[in-house]
Amino acid sequence: MKHFIAYLFCIAVAAAIAVLIDGSGGIMIGLILVSALIFSELTLLFFRRKISFEAECSQKLLSKGDILEVSLKLRKKTILPTPFVEAEFSYSPQLEVEDKTVYRLALASMNYEKITVPFKAVSSGMSYVKIKRIRLMDFLGIFSVSVFDSVKESGKYPVRILPRIPDTGVQPEILKTTSVNSGFDDTEEETSETAVGATGVPGYEHRVYVPGDPVKKINWKLSSKRDIYMIRLDEKLAVASQVFVLDIPEFEDITAESCRNIDIVIEGCLAMLSMLVSQGLESDVYYYKDKWNCVNIKNAADILDFQEKLSWFSPVTPPERIPAEAIQSGGIVCFTSADVQHENLASEIFGLKDAVFVSHENCGFSGADNLWICTSDFEFKKPV
Repeated sequence: MKHFIAYLFCIAVAAAIAVLIDGSGGIMIGLILVSALIFSELTLLFFRRKISFEAECSQKLLSKGDILEVSLKLRKKTILPTPFVEAEFSYSPQLEVEDKTVYRLALASMNYEKITVPFKAVSSGMSYVKIKRIRLMDFLGIFSVSVFDSVKESGKYPVRILPRIPDTGVQPEILKTTSVNSGFDDTEEETSETAVGATGVPGYEHRVYVPGDPVKKINWKLSSKRDIYMIRLDEKLAVASQVFVLDIPEFEDITAESCRNIDIVIEGCLAMLSMLVSQGLESDVYYYKDKWNCVNIKNAADILDFQEKLSWFSPVTPPERIPAEAIQSGGIVCFTSADVQHENLASEIFGLKDAVFVSHENCGFSGADNLWICTSDFEFKKPV
């Protein structure tokens, strides 16, 4: 617009010269200006058919913190220097741009020019980089035409970002709360602490807990009496799988902060699974992608496989917020990214009985008996 206003100002100056100073001189200047505009537009139409582009991403799968390089190669099919070409990129909030996203350049002596834009992966899940526009400007900068046809080409390049598996160590309180279906048994009395009963059947022998011991063998009732964690030395318990549900509802306008909060929930779930695996406990995890899917986590390899699955993940609000199979199992643990800004989404599930909910530290909820908070350092605690 400013170039067009400047051009009209030049025409007005030429008209003023023709009227007030020199008629022939002013007319000559006006003709030159009009001819320049016509020539500029004709060359614009000519070069529009001579410009092509090719884009590529350096990687399709990233870890958080990795750098993604997106290259755009602009080619010309003529030896003539072209007017300016303006290219602009857009990207999902899981990425941060390391440089600018708008580039303007002319293809002069070379037959092509290459633009490389670095992006940093900051949040996990399915992300993208998109060519927002590629426009060819005329020499006067007044008019432009699109080189990129968004109808024929999407210009959207998907990129998967792996969530991390945080090493949080063992956090007994949250494990006790969330592992009610995983073989914890607090029914032993202190009298069964050692030795053999009157029937000749061996009782439970105990010792003081040391870091690295399986949390599933803590005798919580005895520990509460002695005010110190006590470990059973009996035979291995029969272990039932703990059931988790990953609830990541979609938002109307997802932001970088929303993606960071979602990341805390997803990586908190992976941290919990890792804690349980380290204690020899199995878990079933439900997540939604096209439909409710369930994966069984028995060992570290299963967690790595689930981590890869989550790199495909995008926020979605399923028709059935909690799968019926999970509800029927009883005692589920739901990791949810719903917050007070989307209270209607949270209210749909927070009333579920016999469930524990884990949300991110910025969720804004407090005072709920069945709610735990996962901090950005992956410490699980009750909300204040």
